[in-house]
Amino acid sequence: MRLYLTKAIEENRIIQLEYSDKYAALEELCGTIESSCPPLKDIKILEKVKQREEQAPTFLGYGIACPHARTENTDLILCAIGWSPSGIIYGTKPDQIAYIIFLYIIPEKSHNEYLNEMAAIAKLIHNVHIRDELKTINST
Repeated sequence: MRLYLTKAIEENRIIQLEYSDKYAALEELCGTIESSCPPLKDIKILEKVKQREEQAPTFLGYGIACPHARTENTDLILCAIGWSPSGIIYGTKPDQIAYIIFLYIIPEKSHNEYLNEMAAIAKLIHNVHIRDELKTINST
């Protein structure tokens, strides 16, 4: 199984986040996806991501968050990855700091593929060596 996360890296949708505010960081990531898929600019994916976050924050633990939104305007699952060396307060508790954010835009009809992706990410983040490597990502 090929992860959409891998495709995001291959297609240069991985950025160091400039802002430490959660929603500013999400805006940066949405812009990265919109740049690679211009039709999504017209549907305001940031608003969809914010609405989803207001329902339930998507902090997974271990310094990782996985915000997402669904849309009918794409047939592909799209992912952008952002990292913040200083971290972003992401959840409702002060210790919920995200250093890595995986943003997903998901077609309305693509339930199983996205669930498989989340299962693969869950396996990855439960590996302490991978978590340690993720925390030390830098721009070099």
